[in-house]
Amino acid sequence: MLAEKNKILYISVILLTILYILSFTKTCSSTDKREKIKTSLVNPKYSDSISEIELYNSESYIKLTKKNNNWILQEKNNEYSIPASNLKVENLIKDLINIRNMYKLSDKLSKNNSMGLTDSSTFHLKYYYEETFHELLFGSQDFSLSSRFLMTEKSTTIYEINDTFDKYLSASIQSWSEPYLISQQIIGKISAEDIQSAKLITKSGMTYINDTSKLLDLRHGGLPSSSSDKIIPELSKATIELELGNKNSITLEIFKPENENKYLVKTKYNYLKNSEIYYSKISSWTYNKIKEITL
Repeated sequence: MLAEKNKILYISVILLTILYILSFTKTCSSTDKREKIKTSLVNPKYSDSISEIELYNSESYIKLTKKNNNWILQEKNNEYSIPASNLKVENLIKDLINIRNMYKLSDKLSKNNSMGLTDSSTFHLKYYYEETFHELLFGSQDFSLSSRFLMTEKSTTIYEINDTFDKYLSASIQSWSEPYLISQQIIGKISAEDIQSAKLITKSGMTYINDTSKLLDLRHGGLPSSSSDKIIPELSKATIELELGNKNSITLEIFKPENENKYLVKTKYNYLKNSEIYYSKISSWTYNKIKEITL
């Protein structure tokens, strides 16, 4: 009797094991009904011609503009600008022109869909080149949270792509700006050895900045708003003057808005007979660090 029960048990285990293996075989052999397309989001021949990129959704907007081989960052209705991260913008363009798998889901966007391509959650990427533009619309993620819905401005065809592009779907100033208070891009990379003279000038007098490496390590806190953060000459607190060995120079003028715990910085880069001005804001902690590194 016991032997018969063991025999039945062994047979059951074997059958369950076979069914388990077959379930995987069926899953692996099933074909994906979606139409797979190998293509790039942007034609590679336009990569060097892209001169402007807009990134926005219903809540925020930024514009990236190419200027003298650098990328400059602005917000909507803000006259101030700040250096963008060249590396991040270049990586964005590389990913736009990379050949990738896309899956065509439908030729038409159905009414009352949940793909996030026609509502406030839609993320827009518009790029300009050769006096024209194209736009990519990114929707919500699919149920697996590993893919995202995509549409272009040309048609209502719906595609699905993997989530590797998600790192660019942000219109945050902090996400796209170069982080350093003194740019390492506008006039090239700067080391402490490149600085021949560094002065901090305040109403009480002038002192030399002792540790310029610490000065170069300081980071800003983003872009001021031209509507609320006014650069008023009377509110100037200090000026930093840097002279470089290659005859380039940088001037940072620091302003303290009344009744606010922050400082505004107007930075001017003089190089090769050019002059460029950008704006940023810094915290009281950063301003105090500047004063600490003077003689």
